[in-house]
Amino acid sequence: MPPIGELARVEAGETAVILVGPTAHDRLTWPTDPPSGPVLRTIGRGLAVICAPRFPLFDDVEYRLRIIGPAPVTLHLSGQPLEVSWSQHRGTAVGDAVLRFRQLGWVEFTWSAPPCGFAIAVSSRKLDYEADYLAMVHDLERQIRGLSARLVSPVLQESRSLPEPSDLDAHWLAVLRSVRAELLRDLQAAWYTLPPRLAKQESQRDLDRARRIGYREVARLWATGRPRVYSSRPTWTLLTPERRYLLDLAQHLHRRLQGIARRHPGLSLPEIAAFGQELERVMHRWTWEAADAWTPGRYPIPPASPLAQAHPALRRVIQWHRRLNQGLLPEAGRWLLGMKDVSLLYEYWCYLTIVRLVVEESQGTLQVPPKARPDPVGLVLGSGEESAAQVCTASGELVRIVFRRRYHQLPTVSQEPDHVVYLRAGRRLLVFDAKYRLCQDPKELEAYGEGLWIPPVETLNQMHQYRDAIRDRGPNPRRLVHIAVVLFPLPAPQHAEWSRHRFCRSIEAVGVGALPALPGRVEGLRKLIRRHLDHASSTPPASATPRPPW
Repeated sequence: MPPIGELARVEAGETAVILVGPTAHDRLTWPTDPPSGPVLRTIGRGLAVICAPRFPLFDDVEYRLRIIGPAPVTLHLSGQPLEVSWSQHRGTAVGDAVLRFRQLGWVEFTWSAPPCGFAIAVSSRKLDYEADYLAMVHDLERQIRGLSARLVSPVLQESRSLPEPSDLDAHWLAVLRSVRAELLRDLQAAWYTLPPRLAKQESQRDLDRARRIGYREVARLWATGRPRVYSSRPTWTLLTPERRYLLDLAQHLHRRLQGIARRHPGLSLPEIAAFGQELERVMHRWTWEAADAWTPGRYPIPPASPLAQAHPALRRVIQWHRRLNQGLLPEAGRWLLGMKDVSLLYEYWCYLTIVRLVVEESQGTLQVPPKARPDPVGLVLGSGEESAAQVCTASGELVRIVFRRRYHQLPTVSQEPDHVVYLRAGRRLLVFDAKYRLCQDPKELEAYGEGLWIPPVETLNQMHQYRDAIRDRGPNPRRLVHIAVVLFPLPAPQHAEWSRHRFCRSIEAVGVGALPALPGRVEGLRKLIRRHLDHASSTPPASATPRPPW
């Protein structure tokens, strides 16, 4: 795609870094309003911004980067070396690189030592980053820890009276009831036995009011041009990182209890209510004693300092915190905060959402939970039959939900759908593909959009392929896929109109279509799963039909 010119240009001495964008930028539209505010900032000193982007940059659009300077430089993209092809022209080094950001937020380009460079804000054309993306991350974390925990955890026998749905809330409350006294005792013991920290209190004043001017002030004046004298003096502070964690944890527990009370207004747990009131008094007393600025609203992240590992009371608090976070995966930490591959994140979220909806709509028990393992980059869900989740419905039927099942021995070519739900002992399959993409072809939007955003048309063709290609192994191979549906991130204002779209009506007509799915907006998917679970439970399986191997 030919370029349209410079989107951004940053100069550092004799080196210039130029970001070039694609043509026909009017086609690069986004479903929601574009983000406001600056989209470029510099890193380090000595950089000049000659040209800044006037519109947001997108994670899935291909851009070109050109570097012009006296000699080649090693450019890093988000800490990783960027592959650049260099050439020489009349004593000047020219480098070219083709890139797609494939991540959201601030993306950094750095070079030289000490590092200098610039950062660009990358947006998405499919999701509202501040709402949907972050909600999907937190929703995925909650599900991976506590998906239907009430149905599989032995500590929940005393919480069977909680109203539905109570999966993670019941599990969390049951654990809290058993540890609340020790947790409150250790919270206060850690606060009053942790040592203070010697910090520097920075101050500044006008240069003409200073009695003495040292070499450092003259050097700062020469470098910055600001007529100020900067000074610092040592001071003791109580609000150390360890005490900030205690405050964050107390606030998190208090907010969690308030959220459960809102979701279950008829729930009466006097000892838990007393624990919440005591937490509120403790936080008020601590913030008054610290007399320092504390930022509320942060998630409590256990400190990893040597003091935290050696302090007995704080170490016990961290153990209670980890025990409260245990759901299906006791070893789960905050894996997902670093996950920036939005397409993979969307696939994981859709898979766990399908498992949760099957459990809720069948009123069954999650016998085999999804398998996951930590990874240096983030989270890795197990794929294939060995990692499949299994649900026993209220009627006694076993339902399996498989992530990325690969079908090898087919009459034609192998197939690998994202999510497969096995009903009626594997004789009725529901296939879902999570596609974090929207159609950008104007002709296809005009032909099939009906005024709404749609997934790429080739994804619907892929669903037809799954429905026709996946068959059993009998002498006369029979189709097993009953429906094949694309899940995609439709913008929130258009969800109410999707039920009238042709791709939604086609699910009942031909078994192929598309449904929107985002955190908090899965009603269409829920109704579809409920309808097919009811149909499978009311229809006896045919014993003469060949059974495909799991």
